Amino acid sequence: MKHRLDSIDDSESLYRAKVKWISDNLCTGLGKVDSRFVEEAILGITEGGSVRLTSISRALKEKIPLHATHKRLSRNLGHESIGKVLLQNLLKLGARQITQDSLLVLYTTDIEKKYAEKMAFLGELGDQGMDIDKGESRKGYEVCEIVGAGNLQPTLLAGPDGEGLEVPHRDFVPLAQSMWSRNAPDYLGSSQHILNLVKEVRRVVGNRGIIVTSQHQDNHALLKPWVESGIDRFIAGQKMDSRLQYRNGIHSVYDLVECCDTPYGGTVFRLGGNRETGIFIHFGFLPVRLPEAPEHPLFLVVLKGLHRPLALLTNEPMRRNRKILQQTLEAYFEQWQVKATNRFIKLDYQFTDIRVLTYERLKNMAALLLVTAYFDSLWPSGKRTLKGIRFEQRYGERDFYDWHSIGSSEEPESDNQHQQM
Repeated sequence: MKHRLDSIDDSESLYRAKVKWISDNLCTGLGKVDSRFVEEAILGITEGGSVRLTSISRALKEKIPLHATHKRLSRNLGHESIGKVLLQNLLKLGARQITQDSLLVLYTTDIEKKYAEKMAFLGELGDQGMDIDKGESRKGYEVCEIVGAGNLQPTLLAGPDGEGLEVPHRDFVPLAQSMWSRNAPDYLGSSQHILNLVKEVRRVVGNRGIIVTSQHQDNHALLKPWVESGIDRFIAGQKMDSRLQYRNGIHSVYDLVECCDTPYGGTVFRLGGNRETGIFIHFGFLPVRLPEAPEHPLFLVVLKGLHRPLALLTNEPMRRNRKILQQTLEAYFEQWQVKATNRFIKLDYQFTDIRVLTYERLKNMAALLLVTAYFDSLWPSGKRTLKGIRFEQRYGERDFYDWHSIGSSEEPESDNQHQQM
């Protein structure tokens, strides 16, 4: 996702001005040396298309030997304060755009290092919250990110001339990141690292936003604190073998999906590249509870008709109303698209090919890549990749709803018309 401004006069100087503008907004609290390094790193990453220090050094085109540039960048990358300050400032900036109903997409991934032997604290990659092949033993680092999406509001940042500059409309905004290794001295457990990141985001954005997670983060160690917090709104994808309380018994999500009445139907559009495929789906919901927190009412939204059923656990109030259920499904579909874009950015900058020896340098480079993703979300327009599933059909730049309802035009009022187990 590297920028090209060939159609604009003096594009290189304008591009460098944009990089400096971003670094100035994010480097508050850093000294001159570290601020200059951040500016050079963003410029080198975007121009070189890689997080490897050699590629960054080459992209800077300094009039000194390449190894001298590389040595200076490596030394500066080891400064502990860089990553911490950048992530703090990035969250503060991004939080300005989060509204009451914005989505806080929680995304976990890992950095596998198949052949690395000397990188610090290489740890086993477990399956808790990670989408990996459980049959393989892998080593690397685990990462959790939170990205704001949907219902974002415009905000003002300090422009190059000191005046306020309005951030253009974006589909997503990177907010926060945490990286850990199971062999590092600061390892707290994958769930605790995720909970700490959510807590930090909540500290800055307050009660605004809805946490959205996929089934890969289906873990009651995460869900229980969110259920009991009283402020954490969430929509969480569920695995079929998870257990939930329904009526007076504990049942698997698979059994609940099988028994759930799905009276609402329509057409959604699966997007991949430039192709659209219409798929008929039907959906409904059940009132459920988390066995570990049975005093808090929850809802299981069920969708059928895709290649496999979809079950979403939420504490958002549900009732027999098509619009409310559809909004919940749309939020989850948008999470898919944000994840696809996030993954695309990482691949575009070859993050899995990062080669640094110290743990601190690795975490700082991850923070710099998140800042680069923030930069990419500003220019050109921060649009999601055309992947995922949508309720509206897309033609070029123009979107419109093409929702085909079935059944009665009147919605039943009762919430108790669910099938017996």
